[in-house]
Amino acid sequence: MKKWHVILAAALAMGTMTALTGCGSTEVDLNQYVSLECEGYDSAGTATYTIDWEGLVDDNRKAFDLEEDASKKSVKRVARKLEDKISGELDETENLSNGDTVTFQWDKIDTDKLEERYPVKLSYSDVKLEVKGLDEPEDFNPFDYLTVSYEGEAPHGYVYLETDSDIPYYVSFEADQSDNLSNGDKIKVTVASYMDEDLEEECLASGLKLTETEKTYTVEGLESYVQKLDEIPEDIMARMTAKAQEKYGQIVADNWNDPTSYKGITFVGNYLLTPKDTEDYTFYENSLYFVFKISAEANETKEKFDYYWCANFNDLLLKDDGTCEVDMDYFSTTWNTFEKNNLYYDGYATLDELYANEITEQSDEYNCESNVQ
Repeated sequence: MKKWHVILAAALAMGTMTALTGCGSTEVDLNQYVSLECEGYDSAGTATYTIDWEGLVDDNRKAFDLEEDASKKSVKRVARKLEDKISGELDETENLSNGDTVTFQWDKIDTDKLEERYPVKLSYSDVKLEVKGLDEPEDFNPFDYLTVSYEGEAPHGYVYLETDSDIPYYVSFEADQSDNLSNGDKIKVTVASYMDEDLEEECLASGLKLTETEKTYTVEGLESYVQKLDEIPEDIMARMTAKAQEKYGQIVADNWNDPTSYKGITFVGNYLLTPKDTEDYTFYENSLYFVFKISAEANETKEKFDYYWCANFNDLLLKDDGTCEVDMDYFSTTWNTFEKNNLYYDGYATLDELYANEITEQSDEYNCESNVQ
């Protein structure tokens, strides 16, 4: 009989302990142990959360059936159990700026089992956390590290883009027009990622704030093939005129039966031919015709008459020092001849015939500027 009373007393005592534990649960606020860790740069930061499980257990030993002098190992063992059963996540983790607010949201937690195991009452709710501590990115203008130069001769110049070796983040530069350039042309250079990704995000990840992505440049400094008559210096025009006249004087001396019937040569103007399409190949970049009126006299009848002859110089190039380069010793003269008074003369009987044969025949490829009077 005494034995039965002992067992009953023990049972009553155990029941009393359980009731006390249930009534004496310690409330623990999980939110107090959530913190935010931010890395990277302002506007491109990343965030991760940390839950101080060991701190939570250590601060609330009684709630987890630990004596005040329990070992660190015991604290860690309980902390691992909590970590296995409780979790959560952030609603935003990337492209963050200082001052942003992110929310840590707890996953569904089975508090019943934890509260059955330990004398603890867990409370929790969404946690608002402020993003801070992100470094400020440095301004980065890629065009500060780009050297733009022009080579070749207008209208076939081309642009050369050279990136400085000390550029803090390597990027790709591309011009909207890279060749067939003339002085005064505008070209737009854009910057892009070699990785074919968002360059602004790439730069921010490296601590750089992209400040400019395109820039317009004006082509300058190219040597240029002559496109207009008024571009040709007067001294060069005078020398070419003299060369052509000298050539005709030689033709008279070498080929005329009676050189005395030659009465003179008069310069009447120029035709300047330039390619219609600078991107298509043409034999010459330009061709400058010098047109002369030749005065002569028939040997027998002494009849005076005039006709026309021309010479042309090719590929006149304007140098960057303002001078004009042309091969004075290499020029062409008309091969055409016409008959008068039973004699043949180099040239054309009329100016219209000269224009039709020398200029109109090239009109598919060349434009013509004229000052012929």
